[in-house]
Amino acid sequence: MGRARFVALGTLMGCSTGDVHPVTDASTSPVDVAVVDSAGDGAGDTARTDAAADAAAVDGFTTDVPASEASTGGCVPEGERKHSPMPDTFVTSQDEFAAVMFNSNPPSSGPHCNTPGQYGAYTAQPLPRCNYLENLARGGVVVVYNCPSPCNDLIQRIGGSLVGVTDPDCPGVRVVITSDKDLDVQVAAAAWGYTWRSTCFDGAARASLTKFINDHLGSRGEAPRRSPAMCP
Repeated sequence: MGRARFVALGTLMGCSTGDVHPVTDASTSPVDVAVVDSAGDGAGDTARTDAAADAAAVDGFTTDVPASEASTGGCVPEGERKHSPMPDTFVTSQDEFAAVMFNSNPPSSGPHCNTPGQYGAYTAQPLPRCNYLENLARGGVVVVYNCPSPCNDLIQRIGGSLVGVTDPDCPGVRVVITSDKDLDVQVAAAAWGYTWRSTCFDGAARASLTKFINDHLGSRGEAPRRSPAMCP
């Protein structure tokens, strides 16, 4: 896989500067994850784009699975589910978004903010659902997790799943990784109209997640605004 870069985009509703994780292994070039500190006054505001000075590099994601989790015994992902798409419409306030009843957890379609999050890993503060749903509408995929803090080992292994991901339309891989306190499993992913869920994350689960991302990213998926591609 060639070098792919996540380009920083502004976000709304609580996005703040986080860490940058380049994804590497012995056989691939890095996949850089850039972050930006940006804020807005409301769900319908236009995003503010910051400079690359807010991006910083730290240790790369690991592609190793701890021996305690290398076996598939006892770890069986719930896997992929399809959901009836909800309308791709914009909300005008956080209260309006909070009142929406979604048909999946994590949400995979429905009313949302008009500003996406940047593609990359949010390790300081989570990207709100209202924003990452806009990423899904544009053809992106979000990977979310819910675990006791700190959970750096899990974040590292989730990041390792991107090593096998290729974006069919863009030079950068349009994937968001963020925590989600309202998630009811340990790890999940969403593309427009689809979810992938697992109560655990071993090597087999990671391979299954990689397949889900590849199957639904960009023009391979069913996002309402996947064409033409909105590359970062």
